Amino acid sequence: MPVKPRQSFVDRYGDPYQTKVPDGHYRAGYLGFETGSPYGQKRNFAWFLITEEGPHHGKPIVRFYNEPARAWIPRSHNLFLDFSALTGLRPPARFTPDDFLKGTEVLAAVITVRERIQGKRRIELPGALHYSKIERLLKYTAGSPPCARSEEKKK
Repeated sequence: MPVKPRQSFVDRYGDPYQTKVPDGHYRAGYLGFETGSPYGQKRNFAWFLITEEGPHHGKPIVRFYNEPARAWIPRSHNLFLDFSALTGLRPPARFTPDDFLKGTEVLAAVITVRERIQGKRRIELPGALHYSKIERLLKYTAGSPPCARSEEKKK
């Protein structure tokens, strides 16, 4: 029996570069993460659906993380900073977004990307190419993160 290929989040929820919402704070439910290499740079994509009631309810939105260059995640890395901001804990040396986001809903700060960086230059994007992304994760609004559930089991 042939194995069905795993359906990517893009296939299920659409292109994250097509999501456009006004800048602000939105509640978003975590869907999962995947790794890809757009434009040759290995990145992790943490996928969310906006759960806030209103015209943007159900839209997919992404938090981008660069793939760590080392065997451990440095303190300045956005993945490290998001883990610490949400849990109040220092993260382990290696972890994935699933370790602190699976089964949760978060309050996310969303911004609109209007330019891209090429070398040392900033290039303004035409309005049709603007897209929204999660800039940072602020706090849990629902659910219990897996790292908290594992701490409860130890007690």
